[in-house]
Amino acid sequence: MQEPALTLLRRSGARVLMNAMDLKDAGQYLGGPYEFMGVAVRAREIEQRRPEMVALSRALADALKALRGMTGAQLSAALPREMTTGLDLKELGDILARARESLYPETVSIDLAAAKRVEQTLIVGGLIKAGTNISGLHDTTIAGG
Repeated sequence: MQEPALTLLRRSGARVLMNAMDLKDAGQYLGGPYEFMGVAVRAREIEQRRPEMVALSRALADALKALRGMTGAQLSAALPREMTTGLDLKELGDILARARESLYPETVSIDLAAAKRVEQTLIVGGLIKAGTNISGLHDTTIAGG
């Protein structure tokens, strides 16, 4: 469940069992952060698109730094209108500011331990077979340029 839906559901009386996007919940129930975002590219295009991926990584790093200094109003105003139509922008800004530490990491580096937690939840959930190793999906050289 993503915000602001989670906040609206809580307000209406729903309770949250666990929010993997919340650092406190992820630490308590999974043993640490859960890698819930990423960038993907087709394997056959990696070398061809490497400069583009490095540039995207740098842009994302700059954006993450900027997000740390933005107000809630600035955060919600930065979203495309199509994503915010019908929402209370002040409330959305408050939610984003409150969840900033959990939602927006300080760096673009891949947290391999967090990715391993994803792998384990996929195995437990029956979405991938036990013994599957997804570490080959991570290229830690991109963010380093």
